[in-house]
Formats: sequence, C-alpha cells, structure tokens
Amino acid sequence: MKLVACVALAGVASCSSVPALNQEQAPRASSSTPVEAPVPTAPPSTPQASVMPPSAAEAAPAIAHPGLLDPSKATAQAPARFTVEFETTAGSLSFACTRSNGPFGADRIFNLVQIGFFNEVAFFRVVKTPRPFVIQFGISGDPRVSRAWRKQTLAPDPVVTSNKKGTITFAMAGSPNTRTTQLFINLADNTALDAMGFAPICELVGESDATIARINGEYGELPTSKQADLQSEGSRFLAREFPNLDFIIRAKVVPAATL
Repeated sequence: MKLVACVALAGVASCSSVPALNQEQAPRASSSTPVEAPVPTAPPSTPQASVMPPSAAEAAPAIAHPGLLDPSKATAQAPARFTVEFETTAGSLSFACTRSNGPFGADRIFNLVQIGFFNEVAFFRVVKTPRPFVIQFGISGDPRVSRAWRKQTLAPDPVVTSNKKGTITFAMAGSPNTRTTQLFINLADNTALDAMGFAPICELVGESDATIARINGEYGELPTSKQADLQSEGSRFLAREFPNLDFIIRAKVVPAATL
C-alpha cells in the first residue's frame, strides 16, 4: 500500500509544512504538499520490549468473524456515542467517539472493533521526535483481511472538530474519499490537517496519556514506507523487520459510563 505525504497517517510540522497520511497516511512533519515520497527515519528513542503478535508465528490463523473477509457483514450503524478500549502491549487506551463528528468514520470504527479487526494490529508509525506528531495504526496483521478491506473506501465526512492533541482521525491517501481502516492519534495540536479534510472522530479519555508515553517510537517514520510489505506479509514482516513495535492485543466497545 503506498503512502502519501499528507495529514492523518503521515506527519505535519506547521500549517505550511504538511505531508500526506499513508495510503492511508497521515501528513508528514516536513513537506508542503501531499506526495508519494520516501519517509525520513526519525531519531531512535529508547526501545521497549514488545510481545510478538500470535499471528506472526502462526500460519493462516482461523478467521474469528465473517466480516473480516466480507466487509458487507460489518455495516451496522454506530450509536450516537460509544467508547472503545484497546488492550495494548504498552497498557490500556480508551477513546470516546461521537457519531456526529463524522457518521461514516464512526460507523467504520464501530464495526472494525466489533469484528475484531484491530486485534493484533501494530502501531507501525510512531512519530514522537523531533516533535510529537502522530501514532498511526490500522493495517491488519493478516494479509487476507488486508486484501478484503483495502479498497473499502468511505465517503468523506465534513470536518466539524479540530485535530487537537488526543483526537483520533482516519488516515487517507491524499483525499477524504480514500479512507479505509487506518487511523492516527494526534500527539500534538495538528490543526493544519483540518483544512486538508482530516475529520477527527474520537478523542482519548481516561488514563490513556500514560500508555501513549510508553508506546515505542524507536522506528519513527521508517515503517511508514513499508506499508506494501505489511499489507502483503502481515505481522510476520513486522516481527522480522521491526520486532519492538507495540501493538493492540484486543479491542472492544465498552459502556462509556464504566470509564
């Protein structure tokens, strides 16, 4: 999957310096317009030990939900408000989603969580230096699932809230109608992304900041340019090339009142 230097799966440095988010990609931290280009490697941070996703060591694991291979079975309408909880190798992450922020995007997030899409999915792009930008994720560790969802693009959602620190937004390949399954967490106020059509859907809640701080960023942007390999080989590729990445162990929708 090709990455585009734009916002939402790439990185952004300022209002005038924005790249595109991956194939779905978030904008880059130092480019002026979204283009397909090599991604610079960020300076390494302290490595954290991560647990290899089970699927990285198994051949063709069983598909737990039919919607993983057939997106037509994952089209439920999301509630007006719902909360998602990720159990990750770095701790727990919780985020509250509001459907009115972007109905198409909210429905997609809700369904992906319900069918188990995010289970064993890596945080493959973690840009914390030289300045905080984004944490990107959303490529399945199972190539079969990636193939099934790769072209399931969403209609654009209007931008009704800003890309502030802690918001969760879909990455795109250059335009709002290219969103599929990749998301990014804004690690700073990346408001330059607003005008590019990146529509935040959710925001971090609870004790998520501590987990964000622990997510390993030693590889920086390097894995971003390897999305095609991740799409075709899945978790095995990451286990071989980027073994210290943190990842989501499992995800679930939880009652907002419990957070």
